[in-house]
Amino acid sequence: MTQTRQKPDIQFEQSGSMNIVQGLTKKGMDWLKTHLNFENWQVVGETGVAVDRCTVDDLRQKAISDGLTVK
Repeated sequence: MTQTRQKPDIQFEQSGSMNIVQGLTKKGMDWLKTHLNFENWQVVGETGVAVDRCTVDDLRQKAISDGLTVK
């Protein structure tokens, strides 16, 4: 039996000294817009947001508790 993997809604990654959270699905992008207050300078690419590394664990746990699939 083949198991299909659900595409993650949100991806967290470390890029040098910067941490980036990126919405990968509409659900993930909507969640970011609702739960993050960010300024234009924090935007990375089309759907990424640079965040302080001390907030990453809390953001990840909140996303999971809200039912999002996280990578």
